[in-house]
Amino acid sequence: SVIKLLIYLYETLEDLEKEVFFANKLSISEIEKVFALSKNNAHNQIIEELEISIKANPKEEDLAFSLSEAEESFKKENKMALHKKLAFALAQKGIKNTRLLRLIIKGFKYALETNQITAASTILANNKHFNKPHINYMEGLLAFEKEKDVMAMSYFNKALEFELPVFLEIDALLHLGYCYENIESIVKAKDTYRQLIKLYKAREQDSIFEFIKENCNPSYSEALFSLGRIFVEENRTDIAKKYLQEAVNFKHQEAKELLQTLK
Repeated sequence: SVIKLLIYLYETLEDLEKEVFFANKLSISEIEKVFALSKNNAHNQIIEELEISIKANPKEEDLAFSLSEAEESFKKENKMALHKKLAFALAQKGIKNTRLLRLIIKGFKYALETNQITAASTILANNKHFNKPHINYMEGLLAFEKEKDVMAMSYFNKALEFELPVFLEIDALLHLGYCYENIESIVKAKDTYRQLIKLYKAREQDSIFEFIKENCNPSYSEALFSLGRIFVEENRTDIAKKYLQEAVNFKHQEAKELLQTLK
């Protein structure tokens, strides 16, 4: 029912997200679109497949999760997906509260992940009141998705001239590195990935490092993998293995596969 849907929504949101949700007054149809994901049977299917795998291969080393871990992992991923859809719906309407920057960016990234370029442009247009560096960062992501690397580099460099939240700074550096690779400026790409890694390691003693890990680990491991991949292409195998192994420590699957080819 709609009431149950709203109760569930309220329980899953952070305080500031609750404020903006009710302030924007999404329609019931919009709410139902946001929560369409929760109505699928993917959870039961995953559990069934794992039960079969465990029974067939009780000592299988490559089985990544136990049954309970898989269930918890799915719940977490499902909740994250729900939040992305909610952020996407709200961000398109425009959010005035500048404390909700992360919500805007989450919605913006969801638009890019699902190849909704027009919606991403709408989110940018409706949230121009945010600080210019944050807008530059999002404009860089949009240009990158459109394969306009030189334009994207310009936006990322402008954003990096200012003090950004660490999770944005790290992601901007990662995409800047991608752009340098795309235009075959490999030395600058490597320097950019190294800058990202140095920034991440410098924050390891921060009181908010758990937050940094949660939000930056994917970009950090991707930078490690990218460096390793470049060194493989340069036939510098020993250095490549070092970066790839560290990426594997962060469960980077492509790094694991590439590292196995070097043994």
